[in-house]
Amino acid sequence: MPAKNETPALQTEERPPPLRQSEILRTMLAVLLERAKGSESHSVELSRNAKGDTQMSIKVYNSDPAEAARIAAELYSNLRVQFPLNSGAVGA
Repeated sequence: MPAKNETPALQTEERPPPLRQSEILRTMLAVLLERAKGSESHSVELSRNAKGDTQMSIKVYNSDPAEAARIAAELYSNLRVQFPLNSGAVGA
C-alpha cells in the first residue's frame, strides 16, 4: 500500500503514434476512390401530376451508354405497364 504522500503509478494506455499528414491524405484518397467505384447507383422517382398520371424519372449510370439506355428503356416500359396513363394509353 502506498504511503500517504505517494501516488500510485498511473497506468498509461499505449496509443498508436499520430498519423502523418501524408498518411491521412492517402487514407482519404483511398476512401474517395472506393466511393467513386460504387457511384454507379441508379434511381427511380415516381410522382403523380395534377391529372393523376404517374410521372417517372429514371436515372441509370453505366460506363457503357448503350447499356445504360437499354436498362432505362426496360425500366420505363415495365413501369409504364404498371402505371398506365389515365387515358388508358400504356405508352407515351
